[in-house]
Amino acid sequence: MLRKSWIWLPAFNLMLAVLFGVLLRMAFVIELPWLDFRNFMHAHSHVAMLGWALPVLILFLYHAFCQEFTNNRKGITILFWVLQVSVIGMAIMFSLEGYGVSSGAFSALNGLTSYALVFLMWKNRRVNHGVSGYFFNAALFFYLFSTIAIWVLPILVSLGERGTVSYYLTIQFFLHFQFNGWLIFSVLALFIKELEDRGVRFDHLNSKRFFWLLFSSCFLTFALALSWASPIFFVFVINSIGVLIQLISLWFLTRILRSIGRESLRQFQPIVRYLLIFSVLAFYLKIIIQFMVWVPDIATVAYTIRNLVIGFFHLVFLGIFTLFALAYAFARGYISRSNNLSVKGLWVFIAAVILSELIIFGQGVMFWGNMGFLPFYYWSLFVVSALFPLGLGMIMIGQYGHKEMEDPRTTFSF
Repeated sequence: MLRKSWIWLPAFNLMLAVLFGVLLRMAFVIELPWLDFRNFMHAHSHVAMLGWALPVLILFLYHAFCQEFTNNRKGITILFWVLQVSVIGMAIMFSLEGYGVSSGAFSALNGLTSYALVFLMWKNRRVNHGVSGYFFNAALFFYLFSTIAIWVLPILVSLGERGTVSYYLTIQFFLHFQFNGWLIFSVLALFIKELEDRGVRFDHLNSKRFFWLLFSSCFLTFALALSWASPIFFVFVINSIGVLIQLISLWFLTRILRSIGRESLRQFQPIVRYLLIFSVLAFYLKIIIQFMVWVPDIATVAYTIRNLVIGFFHLVFLGIFTLFALAYAFARGYISRSNNLSVKGLWVFIAAVILSELIIFGQGVMFWGNMGFLPFYYWSLFVVSALFPLGLGMIMIGQYGHKEMEDPRTTFSF
């Protein structure tokens, strides 16, 4: 039997991921001879993506879109715990050996377990003729599509291709369709479904246009990664078409948001509204940033300055996905909406997201302009990074022993 308290398993993994992030920032201000930066970076990214994003989305999407797993309760429970074991295994083994036999085995275990969970989710999905159903189906497709890279990568390593163009393109394939596909379409599916459940009606025509434009642009904008390996004009043109289509999709999203009105957001508590607003603004910023690379010279700068790449991925993962996931958890009652310490911790977390993005993107722009480093750049980034576990810790401590009227929609029953 899976209870709503299971949300704290992914939350524990998020805490682990942000602590890895703090260590990585600390390595630039304090000598840490025992820390292998690359290995810990792999541990950080794997725990964040496969330990926080993957299970929390499986939980949320299941509850929003699927029927009861009446005949599979024990099996689903076992699969979810196996997923958690694989995350702990990846956290330990990537820290110790980076990409190796043991870390690869735990990654494979995570991938196979996630396939079983996604299959059961698809098998037990409710018939959904609403707008959210399009995004739910696309989210599952992009998850499966992106994970092709998980199985190709160890083959390339075994063939001695580590560090080659093929190796890095495989990683970019996974990241692109995870961030721009799986995460984005899952967030949109959950956001639209929540509003549909609250009686909000969407303009079906504009919603379908928004969906298909965003869906097709996800494939075309992968050309930016390809342009790094093959900087030919035709590849840049494909990316330019993709980001233009994506920008047009934003216009349809704006029309949709205007049509549902402010009253829709007023159904949520203030803290949830703020989180949703920040998440939507981050989505707009993501698309605007991507549109800027329609010029080939700017596109070249975008993938050659590491700060801009890291800033973009953090914008999607923290600004769009994680803030939305916290908003959804608050709205559904997984996190207490009345605990003062948790709300304050949430504001600390929001501040960490905004400040870290300003610092990382600011430094990237300075590199672009050959202006050197921001004053106290590494120390500032380290201090701001420490706000992530602080804010998350406040949220978790605030929940300890706190009991609240349970929202009947939040009870998992498999």
